[in-house]
Amino acid sequence: MSILILIFVLLITGITSVVSHPLTLLGSAATAISFTFLGILNPSCRIKPLYFASSVLLCILCLLSFERNVATTSSTMHILACYSSLAGLSVAVPQFSDFCRKVCVIVFGVLSCWILAQTIRAGTVASWTVSGTAAAGNLMAAQLNMILPMILIMAFDTFGTRRNMLLVFAGVGMAAIVCVGSRNGIGSLLITLTLITLFKHIRSAILICSTMMGTIMMSEELMQLPFIASVLHRFRFVGYRSEAPRSLIWSVCSEYIFARPWLGIGPGRTASVLAVMDINHAHNNFVQVAIECGIPAALIAAFVFGSLLQLPASGLLHSRRAFVLSLSVIAYLAHSMTDIPMHHPQQTLLLILCVNEARRALLEVPETAQSTAMYRTSAFGSDVDRISGRRETPASQPAGFQMKAR
Repeated sequence: MSILILIFVLLITGITSVVSHPLTLLGSAATAISFTFLGILNPSCRIKPLYFASSVLLCILCLLSFERNVATTSSTMHILACYSSLAGLSVAVPQFSDFCRKVCVIVFGVLSCWILAQTIRAGTVASWTVSGTAAAGNLMAAQLNMILPMILIMAFDTFGTRRNMLLVFAGVGMAAIVCVGSRNGIGSLLITLTLITLFKHIRSAILICSTMMGTIMMSEELMQLPFIASVLHRFRFVGYRSEAPRSLIWSVCSEYIFARPWLGIGPGRTASVLAVMDINHAHNNFVQVAIECGIPAALIAAFVFGSLLQLPASGLLHSRRAFVLSLSVIAYLAHSMTDIPMHHPQQTLLLILCVNEARRALLEVPETAQSTAMYRTSAFGSDVDRISGRRETPASQPAGFQMKAR
């Protein structure tokens, strides 16, 4: 078990890229596929066949695009690794929950320490001062945002010193997200914290929404303050003009997409067509898939990630625990809007672990349902505990319902 945890941690954090970057890409895909087959062999596994079929279809479209267009074998292998790793979403294994939590906690700690160490060495908090071994700091910020809900739930489930330690641990991770200087990362963090706070808390909702509205109304005045202006300038919210804004990138990509709508321009060729703008990817998951492998592939990818939104929707009606754990999907999709996490198999591997935890939470009986069942059992003197299945003795039943022995 310890060796498996170490392998997952090394791949997800990208430390294996110190040795070889293809090792991270192909190793993450192979690990995700192995997770799928090990899950199928587990008696408690719940199979989601549409996710597996979607992964297979994406791989087929990738191969067809490779045959139709001029693409390198290495780029095609990279894209195949990305698409095949999605197969891990097709299994939900409650018995793997403890393993998933341990991996996520260790990854959270490693990434937080790595980011904070680079920030201290740089002596400043700004964009592009932090980088990972396998990708830019944006990816690490997204990974921290995906794991953060799990850390907070672990803190909510315990008390005393352990809770305080977990809350401090979560605070360190949030500080690391800010230190990356990623607008997407900070925005995803605020979205996550807002959704957690607003869950069935009317007073908090009114307070936060009023603060947001006041900030919007007073934004011009706030930006005149030297401190606020310097912070906004540092994080490139103001005083920054991109030479290749995303609207221009997406406009150029759309021309290639509509020119070759069925199979795209070929796996891994986005960098060559966007080289004139000094850009190597489309800055959007679905645009990237569409330009490389065609609109049908993009629609399949949209189905895969769009269907994952049923987790937070179901969690909202189930319990706070299930809803908070499902926020990892929101963090991933928020990152997908301005980056291409789908093209990082290690990011998909982390998503698989987080989704497995969210699905397990949905299988649990909500606390309100447990309390109601236990109340009914004691009130009506049932001889079987509805929660545990344990048969009660007559002495444990209420006095008014005990039968006199003859």
